[in-house]
Amino acid sequence: MTTISATTTEWIGIDNGLWNDPDNWTNGVPRQGITTVIDTGNSEDFNIDLGGGSYQISGIQITGNGNVTLSDGSVGVYIQTVQLAQNSKLTLNNATVDAIYQITDTGTIGAVTGGTIAITNGSSLKANYITSNITFSGPKNEIYQFWSGYTIPTMTNISPDDYILFSANEWAGVYWNQNADGSYRIVDTSDNVLVASMRFAPGSSPSDFRWIRPYGAGYSGLVCFLPGTMIRTPHGEVRVEDLAVGDKVVTLTENGIDCSPVSWIGKAHAKTDPHASSDDMSGAPVRILKDAISQGVPFKDLLITPEHCLFIGGKFMPARMLVNNTTIFYDKSFSDYDYYHVETARHSVLVSDGLATESYLDTGNRKTFVGTESCETKNLKWGEDSYAELNTSPEFVTPIFQAIADRGRILSSGNVSEMAATTDTPMLRLITDSGKMIFPLRKSGQSYLFMIPDNTSEIQITSNTSRPSDVIGPFVDDRRNLGVAVGRISIISAAGHTPVTTHLEARDAQGWHEVEGDARWTNGRGKVTLPEAVPSLGQKMISIEIKKAGPYLKATSYKKAA
Repeated sequence: MTTISATTTEWIGIDNGLWNDPDNWTNGVPRQGITTVIDTGNSEDFNIDLGGGSYQISGIQITGNGNVTLSDGSVGVYIQTVQLAQNSKLTLNNATVDAIYQITDTGTIGAVTGGTIAITNGSSLKANYITSNITFSGPKNEIYQFWSGYTIPTMTNISPDDYILFSANEWAGVYWNQNADGSYRIVDTSDNVLVASMRFAPGSSPSDFRWIRPYGAGYSGLVCFLPGTMIRTPHGEVRVEDLAVGDKVVTLTENGIDCSPVSWIGKAHAKTDPHASSDDMSGAPVRILKDAISQGVPFKDLLITPEHCLFIGGKFMPARMLVNNTTIFYDKSFSDYDYYHVETARHSVLVSDGLATESYLDTGNRKTFVGTESCETKNLKWGEDSYAELNTSPEFVTPIFQAIADRGRILSSGNVSEMAATTDTPMLRLITDSGKMIFPLRKSGQSYLFMIPDNTSEIQITSNTSRPSDVIGPFVDDRRNLGVAVGRISIISAAGHTPVTTHLEARDAQGWHEVEGDARWTNGRGKVTLPEAVPSLGQKMISIEIKKAGPYLKATSYKKAA
């Protein structure tokens, strides 16, 4: 039996299999601030019915060698982790376990570790990182891993109905590589292994899957029209799905109007994620309301993907940078949708529902569309091969955004979304290599002082995070998760001050963005390796200089800021 405290409650299941029955727990039904403990002994199986409810708790610990099944509901894990003993198993049956939450004033880890997790019958597992073995069964299951730097050991029985999302800013794309034993591994563009061994359901193979890359700095997202978009042709408006190769479309040029033949049409399918960290990462399309840009532009609501570029002011910009949540917004009513792209011989400006938009520019993602196996990838570049410049600078986009937003206020009679409240408080914490969370002793100027155990060889600097595109506005094309900008770090001990510089020197430091001058931003969880053999008397002081922090969105949860 696991040792139980006032902050834990253990499953005893003496009454029935209902999660929300207090008689089934030693300290009542689990809630926020309480860690759930389920001891399966030598080989016991527990079937726990969530009853369609949604519960928020601090953590889950499964011990022993048996299986725990959670059915029909959801469990959100704040602050701690989901920990499984090596030989234990957690089965999700039409259930969700969600451990992705930003740092709050009590901190968080958000990991899923140990044992095996079976994701079955429309279930979801979401975590900052996962190191458990995964099996799939039944249709429409999903895994969402939020941080990079961690490897899922195995995934088995995955089918094309299942959905995997890797969502950290460092990942610009993911690919299959075959292992010697016939299984596959998933790697990113830097050959970091995200899944070490993957085996498919009978009858499935890698060719049955299509990667849709998540959005963010350095990411290529969906860049397309949705069905029903009317493309202007010499013979009138034609729905994009009715166009064919060889058809002529109207294109805009410096000298007026021209016509160009369609050289290729791509079609693909997207699935949205209602639990994504932010709207622009959900896969939801952008809806531009009729008259949003000007009178008759567009002449009806235009639905396009967030990365699809509009041609305004002589330059291209992604639609997502103009989202004002009034006349331009993410349409979350879609669970999935088809999308199309239209290529002309040369990159050009099309007229779509009356609005100037881009034609397809093959920057390397043609194979994400159906029926392109025989098509050659061109790997074209913006600025060199595009009709006009892609300009995402705040100096260019902000006045355009503001003009459209001002027009939106008039069209909506002043009924506009309020700006989210922000804070500059970083809620700085350290997590040691032993898993201990340490709060700062004090702050002196820009430096925070912490007392850490003598045997600590590695720390992670954790904090609140927000994206500039969220706290400033979508017209700022910076969607990095920014924690704190760290300058000097030093260890204070009997030997004096020992500088720590690994966070500024390592090129691919885990949890860090690129170095900027004499500081480097974390992504909310920056790993720092400490020098060896610093003399101390059991504990040592570490000083961390925070050059910049915030602003952060208040009520920080991964659903608001990612």
